[in-house]
Amino acid sequence: MGLNLRLAFRFLWKNKLYSIINIAGLSLGLACCFIILLHVRFETGFDKLHEKKEKIAIVMHGDWSYTPYVMTDAMVDFFPEIEKIVRFARLDWAGFYVVKSNSFVKEYNALYADSTFFDIFTFPVIAGDPSEILRSPDKIMLSETMAKKHFGSTDVMGKTITLRLFNGNYTFTIEGVYQDFPEQSHFHANCITSMKFGRKTMGEGMFTHWGANSMQTYLLLKQPEHMKTVSQRLPAFKKKYNPENLDNANYSLQLLTKIHLYSKNPGAIMEPQGSITRVIIFASIAVLVLIIAVINFILLSLSLSYQRIREFGIRKIVGAFGTDLVSLVSTEFLIVFVLAVQISLMIVELSIPWFKSHLGFLVYKGIFSNIGLLTSFLAVVFLLGFLSSIYITINVSRIKPVESLRNKLPVVRNLIPARSILFIFQFSVMAGLLICLFIMQKQLRLTRDKDLGYRKEELLSLDVPQTNDGEEQTITFGRRQTNKYKLFLEELKKIPGVLTASGANYIPPTSQWWLSYYKMPGSDEKFDLETIQGEDGLAETLGLEMLAGRTFSPEFASDSSAILVNETAIRKMGFLKAEDALDQLIVTDSPNPVRLKIIGVFRDFHMRSLYDNIQPMAIFLNSQIIQYLAIRLQTGDNRGTISDIKKLWNSVYPDDPIEMTFVDEELHLRYSKDDQAHSLISMFSFISLVIALMGLFGLSTNAVERRTRETGIRKVNGAKPSDILMVLSKQFLMWIIIAFCVAVPASWYAMHKWLQHFAYRTEISGWVFLSSLLISLSIAFITILWQTYRAAKMNPADALRYE
Repeated sequence: MGLNLRLAFRFLWKNKLYSIINIAGLSLGLACCFIILLHVRFETGFDKLHEKKEKIAIVMHGDWSYTPYVMTDAMVDFFPEIEKIVRFARLDWAGFYVVKSNSFVKEYNALYADSTFFDIFTFPVIAGDPSEILRSPDKIMLSETMAKKHFGSTDVMGKTITLRLFNGNYTFTIEGVYQDFPEQSHFHANCITSMKFGRKTMGEGMFTHWGANSMQTYLLLKQPEHMKTVSQRLPAFKKKYNPENLDNANYSLQLLTKIHLYSKNPGAIMEPQGSITRVIIFASIAVLVLIIAVINFILLSLSLSYQRIREFGIRKIVGAFGTDLVSLVSTEFLIVFVLAVQISLMIVELSIPWFKSHLGFLVYKGIFSNIGLLTSFLAVVFLLGFLSSIYITINVSRIKPVESLRNKLPVVRNLIPARSILFIFQFSVMAGLLICLFIMQKQLRLTRDKDLGYRKEELLSLDVPQTNDGEEQTITFGRRQTNKYKLFLEELKKIPGVLTASGANYIPPTSQWWLSYYKMPGSDEKFDLETIQGEDGLAETLGLEMLAGRTFSPEFASDSSAILVNETAIRKMGFLKAEDALDQLIVTDSPNPVRLKIIGVFRDFHMRSLYDNIQPMAIFLNSQIIQYLAIRLQTGDNRGTISDIKKLWNSVYPDDPIEMTFVDEELHLRYSKDDQAHSLISMFSFISLVIALMGLFGLSTNAVERRTRETGIRKVNGAKPSDILMVLSKQFLMWIIIAFCVAVPASWYAMHKWLQHFAYRTEISGWVFLSSLLISLSIAFITILWQTYRAAKMNPADALRYE
């Protein structure tokens, strides 16, 4: 063993360039593979901490997770298989504030929930009586971090905290503290108040109407097998308790541990979720990068081994067995792999913080917190390496001693040699990653550049404060007492950089969804419309395009009973053209029906992201529940205008923090996970390309060396350097074309599945495949150019003396 070590080190040191390339390629491949595996483990570990996870399921409403408040009591009576139910919902969407004297501290993730919350989910309670918590509208639970942040410790029982929620201030008594929810939870909460607080602030109407779909509803079943039973009976449940059939979506169940990765609409949960397709893509990349690295090791090792066939021939003549050669080559492999593994682990440990902070690539802790995964990974790597060393030794040791003493390489007569198969596989992976990269880039460009039906540029969204009881907030302005909101809007429009401004209950992009139900006069058939309640000028501020009719105007008093609808809505009503819907009446489906006249039809626009389909939509006048202001700014540098808006805000709302965002920036955040995936695939594609080119370098060097005499004979017979270059290159270029043909169907299928997550998606164009082919051919040709050019310029006499 000691002799083999010395010989191995001597050989590796003698061939420093090849050794460095081999170790570097293997290190990069192993590091990339392990980082991706850490991420895959993180993504597949969501919600596994709950003790009753196999019996917990969320009720889905179509592709959405929002269900009616009123559904819970009915489900307990209908399903004996249910042990407990919990409902909860977000109190904030853009964040909330902790009020401290005259300052505000921004926080996120406030929930209101049923008292069964901690009975179903395994989130440890540090302080408080689990049997009494979440039962009062004036009490609240804090997370450990929030308690320490605002009070310095978790000893906060009985203390009070004031939160700004729904644009109003509410004071709560702290009744308990719970441990922070782990990262691998599909939802998080910094504080939780009771469902009774929701009833108090939103009114009883929200808790009695089947159309109020705003809650997440989770069931704790008595046995895991009851999941199938309850799922099968949900249609009968809906038919019995919701006879009005307010919508066409059906209820279904989804197991708790599948929510994060298997949600049909990842944006339909309170927090953006992952995607099993994305995880499969990354896991596949991890495996392929590892295989590429091993193939690269084999190709380079073969190139080195063929340079020492005379040494192997002499060893065989003096009595060496095949096992002796395997032992020698395996020792060299062991040295290379040990060095590569050490370097790769260093790369992983140093790069994890960068991946997390810059790319949002979450992993489960560090390397040594995943000993099981690390051990399994290294075992597989060393097994692959050992098998590779045996393959290399068999290839070299099959050369006859006489031929090896003459340094003569055997002529391979196979249609496609084994090394070429390895090369084809390596480049097919690289070409496939390039194709995926181009398609992802094309889709992300669509999300940024697609016409959304409204002008998202220079559009500002501003939260409007409200009082706790809904009464008007007033302010003394000059000698008159006036409404704060009206004053702010009036003065806002006077700012030079503000073109228009108008209020609404919500504006794009949003996660809210207000549905109202209507009928055509004389018909009992109901239909639902997403309803935007706003003011004059809302359509103009958003930049909506009118297809027929007009928008609201203060000049028409009758507009108080008028309505605007979109293209999708008129199709749902049965009208073929926009003009046909004008002046038609629709009736609200309510105890006190209201007749509304359609005065305009606007072009469809995306209220949410491109993950979601455009819904039938209506806009009507209602200035009583304005929650957001849409502000259209002039094009150009708006820093001065923003400053003026803030000054105006502080003068009108001195006690309220300003919540202001640019719509285009907020919209971009909706695609952050896909942007991160694109960046990561770009990085791993580049690394796989580098590793593949290392293998190509080794293979081309070996091929040129084996055809040195042939090159000399061709030159003696009058071949030009360009002819030699083409002869030596065409085989590699042919293999790359074959590799491309292998890559096309696999990459097309992977991207076709990924694009299904978008309601509006790009086409998989032919130029994507052509570009990948041209790039692969160009880079490969440049890589082998130096080796083939050097052979083409060799002196024929030296070439003929070779071997």
